[in-house]
Parts: sequence; structure tokens; C-alpha cells
Amino acid sequence: MTGATTASDGGGVSQSQVAPHWAALDGLRGLAVVAVLIFHALPTVSPNGFAGVDIFFVLSGFLITSLLLRERATTGRVSLRHFYMRRILRLDPALIMAAMGVLLLAWLDGELREALPGVASALVYMSHVTIALGVDSGLLSHTWTLSLEEHYYLYWPVVLLGLLRGGWWRWVAIAGLVALALMVIPGLLPGTLSGMYWRGLTMMIGSVVGVLLHWRRTLVKGDRWGALGSWGLLLLAVVVLAPIHLPTALSRGPLGLPALLSVVVILGFVGTPDSMGARALSLPVFTWVGKRAYGLYLYHFPIILSPLVPGTFERLGVDAPLVVDLIVALGLTILVAWGSYRWVEVPFLRMKGRFRGGIAEAETPTRAAS
Repeated sequence: MTGATTASDGGGVSQSQVAPHWAALDGLRGLAVVAVLIFHALPTVSPNGFAGVDIFFVLSGFLITSLLLRERATTGRVSLRHFYMRRILRLDPALIMAAMGVLLLAWLDGELREALPGVASALVYMSHVTIALGVDSGLLSHTWTLSLEEHYYLYWPVVLLGLLRGGWWRWVAIAGLVALALMVIPGLLPGTLSGMYWRGLTMMIGSVVGVLLHWRRTLVKGDRWGALGSWGLLLLAVVVLAPIHLPTALSRGPLGLPALLSVVVILGFVGTPDSMGARALSLPVFTWVGKRAYGLYLYHFPIILSPLVPGTFERLGVDAPLVVDLIVALGLTILVAWGSYRWVEVPFLRMKGRFRGGIAEAETPTRAAS
């Protein structure tokens, strides 16, 4: 399938061709990454903070599906080549920078050989497979989420377009759905792979929401939906940030509270962007963090969990307490993510416009939607 560019009257881009930008969802992404950062820095303070990953997954499924359906509705087709080029431009530059940083840290510590398997699996988006099979990915262990997401990007557009196209393509898509259902059966795949793919079903939840809102956006308009989204946001923040330990079944995966509450927030704020909760998430401080969430997620793990900061203090002869180490590490993470976004990610994000398939974004390139 190839994408076609549809020009508006006068040579510009028509309103129907502009993909909407939901600032509140940038803020929701910011909440997710803050939860993950706190969990890895101080797990006892936010024991459910790892569920920020589930928020990311729901958002990713929703945004990717919305863009695919909008491109098809506007141009009559979807260019998978363009879609995958946009994924490469969005994900690869910062990932390569993070991998280079991990290799540098490993070289300085004399552990370069030990770091190579984790770096290699991260760069080819296979971390979730190697980790599930017992291979230690070291300071890039958190990239299991990126590799799982990338596999979903390879899988879902083909299934979605097959379902929409009909004919024998629909049977291929149905076979793909059956295969996914089998993959999440415990014990069917080696290691913990079935559990990994079960966690990844959270993206499917977001995709279903994307399909629903594309076809029936008017279903979620009105003050009631806005209020529901606001209360859902409040409860979601408590779940992922408060020092309350939830059972595994309630805290992760497609049936966990974070995923389900993320769906409530999306339904509420997409239909009613002027609600109290949506306006709160749209504040500059939250959208600033949300737009840089990818870099914050990538770089925080090597910086916070490596001996970089405490080792530097030790070489300087400074006996810094743990809290100081963490504050400095978090500050360094923010600084690195800011620099990465400005000088690494944004230049490549600008190139995404060449592969839009007739769909322009509301804000380019700083828009953070998938």
C-alpha cells in the first residue's frame, strides 16, 4: 500500500488533513514517566510506579491507531513504508545515543564485553525476548518496553488494515489475532515471553479505544465525560504515585487499574479537552515533561542505576548521602533528556513530515504524539 498526499484548496493543508494534538495526553505521558522515574529511584515511595509503562502502552496503541485510521480516511490508503520510517525517526536516534552512553560507561568500568549483548539486543529491538530467556541486559534492561512496542508496530498496522480491507486480507488479520491470543497463554512460549506479550496487550486496549473514537467521537462529548476523565486522572495519580502496594493483578497488564484508568482518562479528555483534568494536564510543566518523556525514560535507567554519580562523588572525595546521589542523578537525567530532545530528537522529528502520507500534525516537530 502506498500513501497519497491530498492537497487542500490553495495548496495548503486542509483541516481534515491535520491530525489533532491533545495536549492533555502529553501531560498524561509526563505523569507516566515521572511514576517510572520515582519507582526506579525510590521504589518504596512509589511501589506501583512501574505501571507508568502501562500508561505508555495504552497511549501508544491509541495514538498509533488514530493516526493510521486518519490517514486512511483522508487519503483512502495507508503507506506502511511511511509509517515505519516515522517510527525509525522517532525511536532510533535517542536509542542509539543511550546505547553509546552505556557503552562508554561500560568501557570506563572495564566491562565493555559484558555490556555488548544488552546493547545489541536493545538496538535490534529484541530486549524483551533476550530478557525473557534469561539474558542480562544490564543498564538497558528497561528497553524491553521499547522492543515489545516495536514488535507491536510491526504487527498491529498489518492486522488493522487487513480487517478494514476485507476479503482474504481479513482472514490473514484474524489469523494474526488468533496467534496473539495463543502467545499470551502461560507456558506456551519459553521463559517469561508469554507474560511479556500479556503485558503488551495493554497496547491493544489503547488501539481499541482509538478505533472507537475514530468512528464515534461524539459518544464521549459532554461534561459528564470530562468529569469522569478528571476523576479517573486523580485515581490514576494515586495508584502510580502513592506509597500503596497493589497486588500484581491490579497493578499491571491490560486488566490492571493503571491501564483501565488510562482508558477512562483518554475517553474523558479527548471528547472534552476543556474539562478541569484536561486543563490541568495541559499545563506547560506537564506537557514539557511529556514531550521529553521518551528521553527521560531512555536515559534515567543508566544514570540512576549506574555508579556514575556516586562514583564521581567518590573520586572527588565527597561523602554524599544517598538522597544527594539521587537528586543529582535525577537532575542529570533531566539535563541529558533536554539536550537529547533539542539536538538529537527534534532534528529527526522534523524529517517525519516527509513521510506523513497526506496527514499533517497540529504541531511539528515538537508534537509528542507517537
